[in-house]
Amino acid sequence: MKKLLLQLAFLLLPFFALAQGDVDVSKDVTGKIKNIVGTFYLNDHEAVVQTNIDDKTFELIAINDKMEVVWRQTLKGYAISAGKFKGKVLAIACSEYKESSDKVFGPYTAFLLEEQTGKLVLSKDFYNPAADTKELLSPYFTDDSDCIVVIRQPTDGQHIRFVWRNSYFDAKDFRLLKLNDQLDASISKLKIPAEGISGFKFNKKGDLFTFAIDGKLVKVSKFEAGKTEASASIGAKETSGGSISHPNYVTSTSATDRNVFYFASMVRNADHDAELTVGKMDFNNKSSQTATDIFDSKRLKAIEKDHVPSDKNLEKPDVGVRMGMAVQHIQEYNGTIVATVANTETPGNQGYTVEQSIIINGYDLNLKQKFLQVMPSSNRYYPHDAPETYYFMDNSLYLTANNGKFKVDTYWGKLDLNTGDWVKLMQLPKPDLNKYSYSSYVLYFKNGFIIPYMTPRGAIMGKEVMDMQLYSY
Repeated sequence: MKKLLLQLAFLLLPFFALAQGDVDVSKDVTGKIKNIVGTFYLNDHEAVVQTNIDDKTFELIAINDKMEVVWRQTLKGYAISAGKFKGKVLAIACSEYKESSDKVFGPYTAFLLEEQTGKLVLSKDFYNPAADTKELLSPYFTDDSDCIVVIRQPTDGQHIRFVWRNSYFDAKDFRLLKLNDQLDASISKLKIPAEGISGFKFNKKGDLFTFAIDGKLVKVSKFEAGKTEASASIGAKETSGGSISHPNYVTSTSATDRNVFYFASMVRNADHDAELTVGKMDFNNKSSQTATDIFDSKRLKAIEKDHVPSDKNLEKPDVGVRMGMAVQHIQEYNGTIVATVANTETPGNQGYTVEQSIIINGYDLNLKQKFLQVMPSSNRYYPHDAPETYYFMDNSLYLTANNGKFKVDTYWGKLDLNTGDWVKLMQLPKPDLNKYSYSSYVLYFKNGFIIPYMTPRGAIMGKEVMDMQLYSY
């Protein structure tokens, strides 16, 4: 009996170590900054966090898996994106951003840095939009260490905000800009499909998928890497009926097959229930598949009731009501497609969004549902925040989410993608941190994960300090 208890204790040791506060803390990694723009990995042990210090200055901070700052570089401009590029680091910024008018100003500048040291090698203005146009530039980095910049302009001439999730628009002009190793730009114009373009997604090989939603039909076109005319188009029935609400869709590409595209959308059906559609477009044989799921009031209550808590410190799930349900994320990993939905609403003109507990749907590659699970978090976030972080490793989904309206807790879970069961689900310890600190853009490594916490300091809205904590699995 004693031997059995000892074996169980060793099995549970990693869980208890984490739960009891086995974390390292790094305070005031930055001074007051505007926001975190994004992150990317240099290798298995190092990642880069890009931040906007203000509307005219940004910073790149390289951090290793021991939470040590390897290098940091401050540059002029309002950061748009950054990533690995031809053996170096490429950062893209515009000259200025004015929050009062929600406008960005050219020229756009590319900065080339040494990957090991962060030393600036070259910078160049590569694009300056015409004064009478309101264009948005969106950079995408490929596995081949290339960068594609999409230049698009909506049909109504209105400026499109930088938003955390997909923005919905109709493009009257859609161009692709590529930079060479000297940061010289070449631009090609895309031939817009007959159905138009309401959104787009690149895969890691640089192939472009555009899509449009036309009533009850989703139409997707594929552009081979470097091509300006679609090689094929596929249509799929999206819904049994109803109207589209925002945010109504998320998209993804296959991790292993460059010819496969996924989408998830939420509509109101004829009974005014939330109807989720998950779709798969296979350009290998020009076929499409869809699966639907209805979230009516009875179903949502059952999901809450059936949830089995694994930690008494966690709140009970609150999935909200059917009218606010929206898709959040879709991604394929190791034979499983994960699509998440949550009740997501923006009250009036408050400037923030309330997101209820996250419903996690798992499907096999034929869109047969494998499981449904819940992350019992509930929080509110602003447009520049990252409400949750998804990471896939070792046939598991690692999900980090904020919980709370004012005082914020951090929920973390490891979900087995075979069974749909939580291997671990807990509230993370946050020693020595402000009770309002929220997690943002979590960095995952083999032996642990680093959470950048944005900690409000003072009364100025939008000016916060980035702290970090390192947790071991």
